[in-house]
Amino acid sequence: MNKPTPAIGILGGTFDPVHKGHIQVADELYRKLGLQEVRLLPCQRPILKGAALASCEHRLAMLKIATNHHPGLGIDTRELDAKTPMYTCSTLKRFRQEFGTTQSLCFIMGADNLLQLPQWQDWQTIPELAHLIVVVRPGYDLEKRDKLPQSVHQRFSTDYTAIAANPAGSILLVELPPIDIASTEIRTQIKNGQNPQEYLPEGVWGYILRHSLYK
Repeated sequence: MNKPTPAIGILGGTFDPVHKGHIQVADELYRKLGLQEVRLLPCQRPILKGAALASCEHRLAMLKIATNHHPGLGIDTRELDAKTPMYTCSTLKRFRQEFGTTQSLCFIMGADNLLQLPQWQDWQTIPELAHLIVVVRPGYDLEKRDKLPQSVHQRFSTDYTAIAANPAGSILLVELPPIDIASTEIRTQIKNGQNPQEYLPEGVWGYILRHSLYK
C-alpha cells in the first residue's frame, strides 16, 4: 500500500507586515504535522477588515525576504493576482483545481477565526475542500466553541494521521507556544518612531526603512 502524500498547508493573511509570529507558526506546523510545505497566502484586500496599509508589491517583497531561509515555506500569489478580493471558499476551490481531489490540503487559522467561521462566505464548503488546522494557545479551550454549529463539532479530531490519509474534512486543534506579536502593534510602533526589529524576520526591518513604510 502506497504511503499517503504529505499534506500541503495554507496560511493566509494580510502580512502587513509579515512578522516572526507568522513564520514561527508556519515552521512549527510544517515540522509538527509533517507537511509537504506551507504556502503563505497574502490576500489582496481583507474582506472582513480595513484595507492593508502597504501595497501588494511591498507585502509580497517582505514575504520573500522573510521566507528566504525557510525551505519548508513558500508563497502563493493567487489572491494577489486576482482582479477582485477572493473569499476563502473560492481560493480553496482553485487549490482543488490545481491539486485534484485526492491531495490533502490544510487551511491554517487562529482560534478566533474558527469562532467566526459561520460568518464566512459559503463556510459549509470550506471543511469539504480542506482540513482546518486551528492554532490555539496552551490551555486555551475555545470557551465559545459551544456556540458553533453541530456540523462543525462533528469534524473535530485529535488524529494527526487523518490529515495525510484524507484530502479534507477534519478540524484539528494544535497547541503552539503563545506568540505575543501583532502587525497592528508593529505598525503603531513604527508610526511612533519606535524600532520593532525584534519582532520582524531578518531583513524585513531594513526593507521597511528603505521604503519608508507605515509612517
